[in-house]
Amino acid sequence: MTDKFKQVQFEQDTWKRLLGFMMDENIYLKNRIAEILKDNPDRSLLDDVENFQSRFIVEDEMISILRNDIAHIEKLYAEGETSNGKLIAEINNRLQRLREDIALAEFQFNKLKIEFNTYLTQISTISNS
Repeated sequence: MTDKFKQVQFEQDTWKRLLGFMMDENIYLKNRIAEILKDNPDRSLLDDVENFQSRFIVEDEMISILRNDIAHIEKLYAEGETSNGKLIAEINNRLQRLREDIALAEFQFNKLKIEFNTYLTQISTISNS
């Protein structure tokens, strides 16, 4: 196994753990929505809660796409070890795009979590007044 392959494998394992954490966190946030609706029957919250639910579903889809992209690169890399330079160049381009996509997905997910937690704080402040 070459040093480059080891590095790519390490990076992909890191991405998989990150995406796994994001999936778990997204499940937790969706469960919070269920708790909110159960504990606070205020119908005025429905639009906001539905908006967050939709955004969490989009995050699920993005995570799934990124996981598929990682699997595809792993497959290409296995083929590329014995293949020509053109395939290696394609793999390197895909790796770079995936790095950027994962960084963006992580940023957007963290932003969504902050927005959701801020919203929860605001509605609990309102309901406690």
